[in-house]
Amino acid sequence: MKLAGSPVNTERAGALLVALTGSRGALIANVCALAVASVLVAEGAYIVPAALHNYLTHDAWGFFFPVLVMFIVRNRKFSFCFLALYVLLSIQMFFQARSIYLGTYVETDPKFGPLSFLPFFFVASVVCLMVYAAVALIRFAITKLGFKNN
Repeated sequence: MKLAGSPVNTERAGALLVALTGSRGALIANVCALAVASVLVAEGAYIVPAALHNYLTHDAWGFFFPVLVMFIVRNRKFSFCFLALYVLLSIQMFFQARSIYLGTYVETDPKFGPLSFLPFFFVASVVCLMVYAAVALIRFAITKLGFKNN
């Protein structure tokens, strides 16, 4: 279908969008995760100086790496699982920021601190990216070997 006065074919543009993003559901989950990651950066900028007394500007990129992995993998189930993890992390950080604001925050061991879940989330996304790359490489090798035998 073409829009009136538009040279763009909307069906082809929609098909291209789905081909680049995996599915509309995955795209929506990825964009929502990008928004939640931005919220997590803001929460981290508030929590870390109050609790750990050291917040570096490059610490914010750790929140965005799982979103990058989500955009690379482009799988609907994977995207929704990581979005759920993002939402859970955001809720945890919200309550920590709230307790800091109210003055009820108690300093604990750093391994149980405000950002203790983030390294697990980061490593899980790196492992998922490595598994995705390995599977893609194996599929590529199988298709190339399959064409040589025919």
